[in-house]
Amino acid sequence: MERKSSATLHDVAREANVSIATVSHVINNSRVVKASTRARVEAAIQMIGYRHNMVARELKMGSSGLIGVLIVDYNPFYTDVLRGIEKRLETMGYKFVVASTGEQWERQRELIHLMVARRMQGILIAPVAGFDAEYVLRYVPEQCPVILFDREVSGLPSVTSETRDATKRLAEHLVDHGHRHVGMILSTDEISTMRDRQFGMEEACREFLLKLSMERTSPDDRGGYEATRKLFSRFAREDQPDVVFAANNVMLLGVLRYMKEYGFSIGKNRAVVGFDDQIWCEVFEPPITVLDQNAYGMGEAAVDLLQAALHGEAVTSKRLPVRLTIRRSCGCPME
Repeated sequence: MERKSSATLHDVAREANVSIATVSHVINNSRVVKASTRARVEAAIQMIGYRHNMVARELKMGSSGLIGVLIVDYNPFYTDVLRGIEKRLETMGYKFVVASTGEQWERQRELIHLMVARRMQGILIAPVAGFDAEYVLRYVPEQCPVILFDREVSGLPSVTSETRDATKRLAEHLVDHGHRHVGMILSTDEISTMRDRQFGMEEACREFLLKLSMERTSPDDRGGYEATRKLFSRFAREDQPDVVFAANNVMLLGVLRYMKEYGFSIGKNRAVVGFDDQIWCEVFEPPITVLDQNAYGMGEAAVDLLQAALHGEAVTSKRLPVRLTIRRSCGCPME
């Protein structure tokens, strides 16, 4: 086989007839590998020139063996994403450091600077509102790949969820229950997730002839409560939304608190649905119907893109499917 100047991890695995994970363990000495297998992998590395490329990269930027991860908040969704990241990085022989930034671009920018200074070998980022992709592309060395997750920003590869189709399935289910007026609680439209969920519901409501009323708020429990109060105060009781859709599961807590406090019977005279599933959604009475992202899988997929980028391969953004989990808060009867 001819020596390649841009050999990849996949090339080594193919030549040695082993898995990519095995090649990674040999390169990083992260796990015991059978002597004969190690010899076969090392021979493949020398034959196709992969070791030369890796050494050149490490000499250029320094090898820390660390991946930086920036999340917006330590909420249940990002905790599940981190679990997926950790598990996948473990198979590659990498460790990671994580920090939360809130919706603050300045703090996220400072932490990106710190991670570059500490010679992280790659950075995974949930971009905040106001995220400047052009700045990141200029500042972060090419040898330190940046992969976005949860939210997308033009110019950088990302792993996100296919929200619009899922929102349409939810709207169709609500129509089947006879609902005609959707009240939607959202946070800022500066982040792609909220825009996608809004646009998806707008498209679905037009298609199914549903009335849509929206209220924006802070992405927390208190914000969900206040937005629901404002939403319902805009209408006479007979014209109020018959279903409330909270665009994240933290705002959903505030919606539920308001509905309980003001005597609405969830699943009977008002429906409540949410975005992202947590264990409490299943044990709440009545259990909550949700659109469920694959948070763990998102973490794994983000690492997969990072791994490909670290080995010089072209990467493209990926969208993961979203599942509609139907429970009784939308009006479905108990089974």
